[in-house]
Amino acid sequence: MRYRRSPRLVAVCILGKCVSQTPSNPTRLKFMRTIIDQIIEQPRWRPLDAVIFPGSYIRLTRLIGHHSDAERIWALGREPFAKSLTIIATRLDRYSRRALLIFGGDASDSKRCERGDQTCIAIGRMGIVGLARKIFPANGDTTHCWSPYVPNLNDYDSASRIVTLASGHRALLCACYDMFALAPGRDGDPRGSPSIRDLWIDGAYHRIEEVGFAELRRNAISRWDKFRQTNRIDLAISAIHGFRKPGRDVYWQRHGLTAASAGLGGGLAIGAAHFNEQLPAPHKSTLAASGVPKSEATKGFHRHSYSLEPIDHMTVSSGQLKALVRLYSPG
Repeated sequence: MRYRRSPRLVAVCILGKCVSQTPSNPTRLKFMRTIIDQIIEQPRWRPLDAVIFPGSYIRLTRLIGHHSDAERIWALGREPFAKSLTIIATRLDRYSRRALLIFGGDASDSKRCERGDQTCIAIGRMGIVGLARKIFPANGDTTHCWSPYVPNLNDYDSASRIVTLASGHRALLCACYDMFALAPGRDGDPRGSPSIRDLWIDGAYHRIEEVGFAELRRNAISRWDKFRQTNRIDLAISAIHGFRKPGRDVYWQRHGLTAASAGLGGGLAIGAAHFNEQLPAPHKSTLAASGVPKSEATKGFHRHSYSLEPIDHMTVSSGQLKALVRLYSPG
């Protein structure tokens, strides 16, 4: 496969916590536009493939996890923030043709019977072009939970998870811990598979206590494996929720991003996250890895940590919000 050029992506790390309420959305959208405007002032950063924001950067007003991809896109297009996002994406596209705006959008279940939605969404000037709902939960999402996170079986092989970038590379959208599933765990299954303790299948909940649940989970994992085998994936992008402070991301860098790059045959694995207490130094906690040998995918705790450094960076502030904005290209 011949590509137009090496991929070039911008990852935005935010000082603060994930958005938990929809009234915060207007402030977050305004800051997103400020960041994009600052990027536009950097002509040497072009051409770009995408600008990535963290997980739960925007709060969704309604649950979409039980619906088809088409129904989800329809619902997202009617969110109060939809028009603003399209305007921002259009500004980005004018700066660098076909560059995508990628961010995490989460929703809570008002009935508290399940945790809600965790998604990674890609938007271009014409609207939503990619959507991934989390399918490999973290252990804390599903164990000892009054309201667990419930993956949808249909998401394990959803074509909406892959977007084609301006450079010609095909990127897998990951909602936070989905990045870990690009490398095998001790039992050979994708990492995170044991944390699938609930599933939504054809309009019904299925829980781990049910007879036959192991077979349902095996079906989900098999669909994921086949999806990866039958689709070309060059790089992976994750909207990561966050870390308390720099240095708390070491496990993620080693076993999430490094392992994912190895699982992609050395492809780029990159993420953006919130940092609750302080932003990292520009060349620390990079949340990016590339060129990792395939052998690292199966090394487990013996895995080395690889870190791709940014080729440029800047900080952007607006009111109480602050961001570290970094440009990456594996070369």
